[in-house]
Amino acid sequence: DSMTLLYYEMNICAEYLHCTHEEFQSLPRAERLKWYYYAELRGKKEQNFYMKQRDKLSSSVDFLKKGGRKKYR
Repeated sequence: DSMTLLYYEMNICAEYLHCTHEEFQSLPRAERLKWYYYAELRGKKEQNFYMKQRDKLSSSVDFLKKGGRKKYR
């Protein structure tokens, strides 16, 4: 998808490089590939973090629904 690629490139420009899309396109191919890889890894780490937080929250809610008492420190 050219639209998906454009979205990822614009995200890289906005989040990491703070440059225009044209400036990103003018980078050497190897440099662009490095940024694609970095953005992919970063996205996976963030996704894993949010998944863990969601799981913690849902397990706490399930525990309370079962009549358990949550201990706060």
